[in-house]
Amino acid sequence: MSISDTTDITCTSCNTMDIGTIIQESDNVAQMTLAGNNKEDILTRLTELARAVENDDACIIEQKANEDESITVNFTFGCAAEKLIFEMRARPLM
Repeated sequence: MSISDTTDITCTSCNTMDIGTIIQESDNVAQMTLAGNNKEDILTRLTELARAVENDDACIIEQKANEDESITVNFTFGCAAEKLIFEMRARPLM
């Protein structure tokens, strides 16, 4: 995850802050590199998971084979919340 600009986080009261300071709406791409003998199986499971998370806009899935036989996959979701849900659900697979 990368944030292109820096934003000062200001708490308006104890232990609270605006959700936009944590989740940037433009942060909707999850990039993963898969390697090993079971990378195709993991890709299939991640694709199913992405399809289950997507809402109004279909998740765009792009993959690229790397020289070291790994696969880099970009999952582009319609919004940052979908990406966040996907990442949390995909964590056990990685």
